[in-house]
Amino acid sequence: MERIKNIFILLFISVLVVSCSVESQIREAISPTYGHMKIEVTKPAADKHDYIHKIRFIVFNNASTFPQLDINEVASLNEEDQSATEFRTLLNVTQNNDKMLIVIINEPDNLIPVLDQITHPNNVEDIMFDLADAFDPSLTTPASTGIPMSGVKRGISVTEDNETEETAEQISITVERSVGRIELWLKTEPGITAEVNNDAQIT
Repeated sequence: MERIKNIFILLFISVLVVSCSVESQIREAISPTYGHMKIEVTKPAADKHDYIHKIRFIVFNNASTFPQLDINEVASLNEEDQSATEFRTLLNVTQNNDKMLIVIINEPDNLIPVLDQITHPNNVEDIMFDLADAFDPSLTTPASTGIPMSGVKRGISVTEDNETEETAEQISITVERSVGRIELWLKTEPGITAEVNNDAQIT
């Protein structure tokens, strides 16, 4: 009877060891493997309205087939860095050979809840930047939060070769204004005066 009990205990311990091993393998299989993307964002040199106040990075895996959100992160720049025409950062992302990077700069406050919930590239394409959100109520001066800008980069591959900061995948992306405006200048004839105010209508 003692021998049977010993055999049962040995079998039980053996089953536990195998179970732990299998569970460990499953955990390793489903846990993501990370890599690094070293990103350089460039924008046209312009006036203070093109300063970078806030920048959002959205990354998708399997971008050309069944896109899955990898990261959606927002960073704010210090005042001394906002005038930069080039901005560099390092992102920690999952390894995937079909990634897409979307960069959005100076997002209007009213779009923050929408951008926070992005899960698919189509969600970004459906966003409409309203000109009024980028300017003051009179539409004559850009808002203090800056002009919205955006850019996209496809075909990015991050593999096990990019596991360290030194071997990070190098990404360069150019952003452009997401909204634009037309400035209209009126020329009058001699002796004729004209004034544009809030009551004026231009067709």
